[in-house]
Amino acid sequence: MNNSAQKTTFNDIPCIELSAGGYKALIAYEIGSNVIRLQDIKNGMEFFRFNPENTADVIKQSAEVWGLPTLYLPNRFADGILKTSDA
Repeated sequence: MNNSAQKTTFNDIPCIELSAGGYKALIAYEIGSNVIRLQDIKNGMEFFRFNPENTADVIKQSAEVWGLPTLYLPNRFADGILKTSDA
């Protein structure tokens, strides 16, 4: 099985496509490193909701709906405590 990482685009969104172990991930590094697609190629499964017509604006407006924002809540975790405000 081949492992690969390559630059690509998805609807004009710059992405990195990772393939390994029968899985493929599409990561939009310019919009929060959002994993916008995760597939099990062998079984034809999508792990996240995916629409091949989504634009960057649609993904940005609802990043938690269209994939997995890997930079979710930056600077909000310290010592295992989630802060909801800076007060």
